Amino acid sequence: MNHKTLLIALALIFFARLGFSQSVPFDTLLNRAKAEFKRDSDMASYKVAVKDFEQVVSLRPDNAEAHYFLAYSYSRSNSSEGNTVPFMRLQLVIKASENLEKAIQLLPAYTGENIVLDPYSKITSEWGSMALSYVSNHKIDSAIWALKEGKRRGGFDNFILSQCRMVFNTCSRNSVLFTSGDNYFFPMLYLQLVEKMRVDISIMDTGLINTKWFPRLLMKNGSVQFDLKEPALDTIDYKLWSDSTISIPISRTEKYFSWVVKPCYQDNYILRGNRILLSFLKENKFKRDVYFTQAYHDDEILNLENNFLELPVVYKVNALNEPQPTNEKFIADFKNLMMELKPANKNAPDELVTIAAIRYTLYTRIRRYLDNDDKDGAKALVNLLNSYFPAKDYPLLETDEKELAYIAERFLQN
Repeated sequence: MNHKTLLIALALIFFARLGFSQSVPFDTLLNRAKAEFKRDSDMASYKVAVKDFEQVVSLRPDNAEAHYFLAYSYSRSNSSEGNTVPFMRLQLVIKASENLEKAIQLLPAYTGENIVLDPYSKITSEWGSMALSYVSNHKIDSAIWALKEGKRRGGFDNFILSQCRMVFNTCSRNSVLFTSGDNYFFPMLYLQLVEKMRVDISIMDTGLINTKWFPRLLMKNGSVQFDLKEPALDTIDYKLWSDSTISIPISRTEKYFSWVVKPCYQDNYILRGNRILLSFLKENKFKRDVYFTQAYHDDEILNLENNFLELPVVYKVNALNEPQPTNEKFIADFKNLMMELKPANKNAPDELVTIAAIRYTLYTRIRRYLDNDDKDGAKALVNLLNSYFPAKDYPLLETDEKELAYIAERFLQN
């Protein structure tokens, strides 16, 4: 086949595909592209999804859902899981961000199918991940630029940043804070690198500690230490496990902190991240206070939840068995912290999830007071809940409705 014949053949294929696209209903093309995106979880599949959604967007550039899925396709083809973050490419982050920005422009209250994060939170995640990639490669100035660029483009919402400031303000000096999820970790990275806030706190994300590079980075930059050293830290994996009592000596005391660690996966295993968390706790010996953000997955925290000191916006591992804050102190601290809270973006559903985490802490305390037949104490907390997070401003999630129904039923009981 000569050069001219080849060009003609390619042109015929192009126009045939174009004609086919124009003859197939848009919704059918969109659903086919979605199916390709969901078909597999490897980067090759996501690269195919990119091509599909680029075609879909070219046909309907005014469709917010198509832009949203194209953004996620760029994102997944760039870094589909935590181990690939250090190798992210800026150009794909820009493309993902531009499509998310377009989706928001077209539909500020996005109502299309949701993958994981809403468009606003996904902008934060994209630029936060790029910043973390720069940090992992020791390019701090570039990381700061990426975080600022993410905020300029619509991420790092003031509401989320204000919540993270409240968490920082609750943590003691030189403490270690475990986060769970992009809506905590990346805004806190922004606060530390851009605003230079609470740089004394070491932040460990319970998802990222499952990777090989993140624990190694923390250890090398001196943020935290583990009782496991390289290469053991790199090679540990999931492990068969049965209920086991763990006892850790508490630094500068003669006391021990003991609790039962249960299997967290298929009732028989603990995962790599669990073992790294345990390695940190054994090495730290509570020389530094340990905190967890309120939103966490039960399988990530080694059954420590029954040993938490319940503070208004964060949990502290209660190694010394301190008494829970009195209702008066809890309410006073809560009100003081809430002075920092900025208005929420009502178009960003993910912000309601972080509010639900704060509400859940209040529900837990309300339940405890009701169990002790202290309806006055419970009522004071209900009033606090209604004052700061009324349903008209912060719509209730299904979990909220169940908790409130239970609380209302308990109040009606004699």
